[in-house]
Amino acid sequence: MFAIVNYFIKNKLAKEVFWSFSTKGVSFLLYLSLNIYLARTLKVEKYGMWSFFYSIFTIILFFSCFGISSSAQKYIAQYSGTEKLSVVLKNSLKLGLIFNLAFAFLLFFIHNFLANLIGRPEFATLFLFSSVLILSAGFLELLKNIFIGLHRIRFNFIIALIEFGLKLILTIVFLNFSLKLLSVLSSFVGATTISFTIGVYLLYKNFYNKSMLPEKEDFTKDILKYSLPLFVVGINYLVLTEIDTVMLGLLSTDREVGIYAVAKQIAGNLPHISLAMAMGVMPVFAKLNKENKKELERLFHSLLKRNFYIFLPIAVTLLFFSGFFIPFIFGIKYLPSVLPLRILTLYVICLSFLVFFDAFLNYQQLVRKRVVNMSISMAINIILNIFLIPKYGAVGTAIATAVSQIPCTILNWREVRKQFSCELLTSK
Repeated sequence: MFAIVNYFIKNKLAKEVFWSFSTKGVSFLLYLSLNIYLARTLKVEKYGMWSFFYSIFTIILFFSCFGISSSAQKYIAQYSGTEKLSVVLKNSLKLGLIFNLAFAFLLFFIHNFLANLIGRPEFATLFLFSSVLILSAGFLELLKNIFIGLHRIRFNFIIALIEFGLKLILTIVFLNFSLKLLSVLSSFVGATTISFTIGVYLLYKNFYNKSMLPEKEDFTKDILKYSLPLFVVGINYLVLTEIDTVMLGLLSTDREVGIYAVAKQIAGNLPHISLAMAMGVMPVFAKLNKENKKELERLFHSLLKRNFYIFLPIAVTLLFFSGFFIPFIFGIKYLPSVLPLRILTLYVICLSFLVFFDAFLNYQQLVRKRVVNMSISMAINIILNIFLIPKYGAVGTAIATAVSQIPCTILNWREVRKQFSCELLTSK
């Protein structure tokens, strides 16, 4: 036991993986607990309404980030430990603030129009208050990516514990006063505001005030330029992860959305296990070159093998035991969620591997390859949803989501293999 502890203390990469798993573990448990409470308290229809609204908000939040967070992570990882880091940090924060502010004001002015556009005028107040959440949640996402690039994932653990812990606590408190969706939204605003404030303090104390060298370079254009293909990829990713709930809300009932939301909460969060490994390890691939290619290739295949061993028992559990744990955890009214979850097992497996493929291609600046591959899956997803939702509801959405992941997974894996076999890698 002492040897294991000593290994984690001395091995930097192992420490990052440990903090990654701790961060994702606490996030998953607290967020799952939050959704269990929401599902039981709000009941199926109202929980479906919240899931529909929050999927739309997630899409808006993505547009407000404009790919800046992921682009900043790449440049911060690349220049970490150099005198240019301070400039990269300043430029990243400046861009994040500009885009989040712009979209917050935009949502403030169009909240009524947006609610009427989707046929949900009752969402107008929620969209209005969401303009505040755009600022706090958007900036919080940027900080998380910055800490990943800096290899300071322990700070993400602190932020995650505070954010999701407060979301759960405040939601319980606010819903005891009023069973309105605005109560849930208010708890999210409070939790993210406190979390990003603490995150800014951690960044400033540990990095931002350490390097006051004159700014000889400006990375604003570089970060913005690289964010554009990431933004396009993100649009495709949103289609693969959020359009299912949005289309179900538009083409079916709140009850079907609520049924599907329970299955999606479980299936969508399980790949965070893979993301935890990727957070701690994948930044090293930003410096892939001809000299270290073989070593990093072995590391990459080792990650995939471990991912397989982790998700094999998870897949078996979802397929054979979901009929027991869903009614027990969420309530008997959510028994129809079992079949969609079993179908989404394929989605879970594909997404768990895509986490590594996508991260690798990002660090190799091959985002355009991802755009093409994800566009294929995006088109399949939309077409299948249009045909399957009216007839099969939540089950149809689960089929469309699971099947559409297959092409992207296979094509991205081919691109990764092609990059490792390439002899033209240059020193970075």
